[in-house]
Amino acid sequence: MPIASLPSLQSLDRDTLVQLAQVEAAMTVTFYAPLLPAGDAPQAGLPGWEDLLARAVAGLRRHGWETATIRRLVEPVRHWSEPGLVIKQAATPAGGNAVAAFLAAEHPPVLCRLPFSLAASMAHGRAFSLLPAMPVLQEKPRFLLLLLTLEGVVLWQCDGEEMVRRPLPRAVWPSLETYLRSAATRVSRRTPGKAAVTAASPPSPAEARLGQMTTRPEEREPARRGRSAAYVQELAAAMPPTLASTRLPLVLAADARWHPPFREACVSPYLLPDGLFVRDWTGALDELRHRAQEKVRRWQAESMLDRPERLSGPGGCETVSEDLETVLTAAWAGRVRRLQVARDAVCWGVFHRRRGILVEHSRRLGDSENLLELAARQTLLHGGEVRVVDREQMPARVVVMAGFHR
Repeated sequence: MPIASLPSLQSLDRDTLVQLAQVEAAMTVTFYAPLLPAGDAPQAGLPGWEDLLARAVAGLRRHGWETATIRRLVEPVRHWSEPGLVIKQAATPAGGNAVAAFLAAEHPPVLCRLPFSLAASMAHGRAFSLLPAMPVLQEKPRFLLLLLTLEGVVLWQCDGEEMVRRPLPRAVWPSLETYLRSAATRVSRRTPGKAAVTAASPPSPAEARLGQMTTRPEEREPARRGRSAAYVQELAAAMPPTLASTRLPLVLAADARWHPPFREACVSPYLLPDGLFVRDWTGALDELRHRAQEKVRRWQAESMLDRPERLSGPGGCETVSEDLETVLTAAWAGRVRRLQVARDAVCWGVFHRRRGILVEHSRRLGDSENLLELAARQTLLHGGEVRVVDREQMPARVVVMAGFHR
């Protein structure tokens, strides 16, 4: 009987990955398998699925698990090898799909579909193998979008298709226009021999007009430009705490003349080096989000070696290490903000996190785990960025790089 499996599978996203990263069990099995582009036609099971099941059963037996227990563990995916399986191929920009199964003793199975192709693989251990699924994080990246126009300043947190408005830092005026009116009022209220009186609230239109009347026209425009730059710098200087707490990249959407003063004052490695140039945005927010999303995708797709200006971070607030023990210690402490791992690399060993001691094994032993998977899970759990790249994008004989806060 044909089995329509894919429509019942959930899409793998960041939230699901985070939940999977928290699972530790006596034994887990992780399967990844590609799908053939066959539309709705029945196929003779998933390619290579019988071999994956056989390898999983053999590995669990070597670890002392009984056959009956193994059968119960892999039962949710056993039918994926049966003839007549119906594959409903989803159209994706990457041109391919895959399935993933996360099975653990005493935990409900998690069966997902992926919007990209990958090779068939199987892994078992006390935690799930998540590195092959990490490209999901780049499909719909999370980021902050700051729109700065004369009429107002708005900060959004974007997660896939969703946009949630976030509060601005308390010290920031709600709009550049309000700030300029206030500045004009402060100038108009200065009297000889007395300090300037600062308005505690935005000025009224009458006060703003008074400020403009008391300033000569030839002096008004340069002063306005200077005050605009001052406002942009005040806004930029107030952003780093928000960026540090969210650990999300920030895309600035503003007039071209406001980008330089903003970048000069915003000392944070989370600010993307390339923003959006908009003057008075009147288009749809979805279009703006899409443009910003493409910026973030391209930025995340770069190897860390392609971002030399970001390795030390503005103000020296970030450093990079290729030492696995240092990377693991920082990952457990929540200090890794981006991790880069060589594709298909494996480092067996044991990390004693309380003492910060790493013991590497030349091959898999009874208590071994893939330490690169461990670093990736901890980075993900603490909100960091994880990238899996080809070995050509890594230095020679290096399998892991991490950028983290000092």
